[in-house]
Amino acid sequence: MPATRTFIAALCAVAAGGAALTGCGGDKGDDAAPLLKPAATTSAASTKAADPFADQTADEVLKLAEQDMRDTGAMTYELSGNDDDGTKMHVKGTLTKTDKCALAVDMGQGKVQLIFTGGNYTYMKGDKTFWTTNADADSARVIGDKWVKIPSSEFDSDDEDNFKTMCDLNGMMDTLSEDDGGTSTLDKGQSSTVEGQPVFQLIETEDQDRTTISVTTGDKPVIVRAEGTNQGQPMLMVFSDFGKQPNVSAPPPSMTLDPSKIGGPGGLHI
Repeated sequence: MPATRTFIAALCAVAAGGAALTGCGGDKGDDAAPLLKPAATTSAASTKAADPFADQTADEVLKLAEQDMRDTGAMTYELSGNDDDGTKMHVKGTLTKTDKCALAVDMGQGKVQLIFTGGNYTYMKGDKTFWTTNADADSARVIGDKWVKIPSSEFDSDDEDNFKTMCDLNGMMDTLSEDDGGTSTLDKGQSSTVEGQPVFQLIETEDQDRTTISVTTGDKPVIVRAEGTNQGQPMLMVFSDFGKQPNVSAPPPSMTLDPSKIGGPGGLHI
């Protein structure tokens, strides 16, 4: 049975867009440690229990889970992989429907954290490598370990390299549900567990790529884990904290900098 979109590729498009990453995959070593506490995961142990979605097709189960995830109003995701040149990357974001979001990205161009408050300003904190690469060495020195206070309007763009694309629940679910005319197939797998929670596996294949999508059982199924390959490279994504609204607030003024005070004429812009 056909799937409308390759799930792993869609996740990569959403989660890696703001980091200017074009591919996902690879393992997660110590040097790819996340900036936020990782979501707990365990390998799913397959069983031969009865199909809890016997009256639904694999595509219907996936669409139901995607809608239920949207309906929760908030969730956390964590993506581990590599970009196309083999650089390890790690992304973790807490998403809402209210423009409030906390995001952390560890990539080849340095580490950066963002706080989207849902107000007039967004706050960005990068390490020395990030600011040196994306601004210059002088800016990196001036910024140090402070948060840069940036007008939120600078993130109001549909560009794929906009960090905000990684930080919107509705946007992520729209991308996952989009029909891109792909040739992947989606089939039912087996009952299993993730972190002791009963799940049912959906198996997606396209060419040499295979992805196991673990969906919780019950009246409101959601996706908790997707593990497989994209263009032959391993990739893992974990979803958690459904419906848990994050406590997102601006850093204290003493730890923030105005971007007009950084860089050359006109100040720093993203």
